[in-house]
Amino acid sequence: MATLVVAQEEAPEAERLLLDLVAQVGLTTAVLAINDRPSKTAQSRLYRILAGPGFIRERLGTREFQVYADTFFQTNTRMAEHLLHEARNACAPGNWKRLLDLYCGVGSLILNLNDQAEQCLGVEIVDSAIQSGRELAKSAGVTNVSFMAGEVAKSLRELHESGATADLMVVDPPRAGLNPK
Repeated sequence: MATLVVAQEEAPEAERLLLDLVAQVGLTTAVLAINDRPSKTAQSRLYRILAGPGFIRERLGTREFQVYADTFFQTNTRMAEHLLHEARNACAPGNWKRLLDLYCGVGSLILNLNDQAEQCLGVEIVDSAIQSGRELAKSAGVTNVSFMAGEVAKSLRELHESGATADLMVVDPPRAGLNPK
């Protein structure tokens, strides 16, 4: 997948260049991301699929994930496998009641660690990532994983106020690190 971030919706030259790249390299999908506001990240307000289905499939652990242009997924699959292995070892004692995965993205960790706890909850702010995780859980017959869309600090507050608890937390924060709150 190739995603090109542009500042305006109408960008015919950029579209042509991206489609040429897709044809030359043999990519399966091309997405134009429109970001017409100053931003420190490549998160955009609008995504337009130019070629392909608009997502790619990546395998991690025992699961295959649909990854969209606006969803986070580890780009280095080999290191992501290592991270998953380390997380599995750290959770190994098992028999946990509730596992909480913060900044869960598409659920790559929680959907591979769901056998470590009775209930698992993933929290993520990107709606398409949550939807992808829910779809995978449903198609895989995983019944002990649910997802909560929202900013992590606010979601944790809501969970705490509702009396929800967790025995185990897995955290894979964005580059900026954990929210101080």
